[in-house]
Parts: sequence; C-alpha cells; structure tokens
Amino acid sequence: MSEYLEIPKFTVDLSQPPETRYDHIVPHFKTAVDSCDLPSLFYALLDELVGKFAGKILAAASPLIMRRVHSDEEIGPSAGMHEWRDNSTIPERQSDEAHETGNVSPDLQNQHIQQVLTKLSTSNSTAAYLILCQPDRVFVIEKDHRSASIRESDTFLTAYNHDVKDEDNPAHLQQAAAELAEGDDATGMADLVAYSLERKHDLDELWRKRARACKRRYKLRNDVVTGADVIKFLQNDMIRNEETHYAVIMDPKEGKVTWRRAYEYVSESEGGNTEEN
Repeated sequence: MSEYLEIPKFTVDLSQPPETRYDHIVPHFKTAVDSCDLPSLFYALLDELVGKFAGKILAAASPLIMRRVHSDEEIGPSAGMHEWRDNSTIPERQSDEAHETGNVSPDLQNQHIQQVLTKLSTSNSTAAYLILCQPDRVFVIEKDHRSASIRESDTFLTAYNHDVKDEDNPAHLQQAAAELAEGDDATGMADLVAYSLERKHDLDELWRKRARACKRRYKLRNDVVTGADVIKFLQNDMIRNEETHYAVIMDPKEGKVTWRRAYEYVSESEGGNTEEN
C-alpha cells in the first residue's frame, strides 16, 4: 500500500436526519460500491441457495417482502444514499466536520449506558461482538439473537472471534474452525476462529507484562500502560495478521480517534501499510 495513501476519517452527526447524515461520505465510496454490482451478487446468491427458477421469484418479490422490515432510523440512510445517486446537485459536506454537543455529566452517562445495555440484553438482533467504552470503564457484549452476555472492567478487556464459554471448553470453537476449513474459506475465517483463543491469550499477556513494567517504572498502584504500548500491541505479529485491514485507537474521554493504520493483502515478498496520526 502506498505510504502516501490518505486514510479517510469521517465524522457523522447523529442529530441529522438519517437520510442526510451520510451525504459527505457517499462520494468517497460510490465508485467502489458501484463496481461491486451488489444486485447481481444478491441474485447469484439466491440462485445458489434455492435454484434459478425459485431465485427469480424471490428476487421479484424481495422488495415487497423486505418492505418495512427495518425502522425509519435504519432504512433512512439507504434511502438517502439512493437519493444522492439520483441527484448530483446535493453539495458534498466536509468530511472533517465536527459538532460540539456540550459536556454530559457522569451520572447521565452512566444512566445512558445502562439503558443501552438493558436494551441490548432484551432486543432481537444479529449476533455480534460489541465493545462500548467510557473514560473509566469498558464493556464487551456477546450479543446473540435474543439475549446478551455482558462483561465489564475498569482496566482491560479483550474480545476476539469466540465467546467466553469457549475459553473453558474450546472443543466447539475447534469444530467450527474445522468446518470452515472444509468449505470454500476464501475469507480466511477458519484461521481467525482457530487462532482466536491463542491471540486473545497473547494480547492479555502483552497487557500484563507492560502493566507490571509501568508499575515498577512509574511507581503506580493501578494497572496502566502508555499510549505507545497500545500501538505496539496492535503492531504485534500475533495480534495483527494477513487478514487485518484496519486498526484504530480511540480515546473515549476525548471522543477522538488518536491513531489509525490501514493494511492490504500483499504477497510474502511484498509489504505495505500506511499510518496516520
């Protein structure tokens, strides 16, 4: 990857209507999205799953079937992107635009985070790993379709491609990795799953070593590491790998991205990345 490649950073103002809040981002991705030809990919997927005849029927009926599946808040951004494509006169906003919302009291922050955690624990959604950060606390949420398992810490937490229960009994994780390896694993998910426990262990160990070193050096009682340590964590060969395409460090207290690096796949004889502070 060229060292002169600019890594984009966008600020999204969530107080704006969903139809317009991404206007400044769409121009940067329009060419890439158009070149992917997503409709053809959708039709090909239907043909593969149910056959060409049934696939054509589902493709014709899909707009009606999917209508109103999502809320106005969720469907608004895609509607806005469609309007942007049809109306080239909409002005592009500055990508570095920021909006000050004022200070929020710690009590109100805690109230909001508890509301979010409660909602996530009881709502239906796609399974995912979520990480929420406050200035003095981090939450890792293992979200299933109808429930959620929540961990929190005031020092350090890691989240990888496995659940906490897999750490006590890794057999299920090993089986999942084996099944992925048997199929057409073009995305490299088999290795990500297979080495997930090992990579988490390595990151936890990096943290413990640097926390002990900082305690001795700075005469501290609490577990802490420096910003330079965190960057080294992300650059460690066991933490990043050939599937890593983007890494960021975010400061929840300042509400800013303080470091980011983009990667792309290269052959073993090549190497490339680009970094921007």
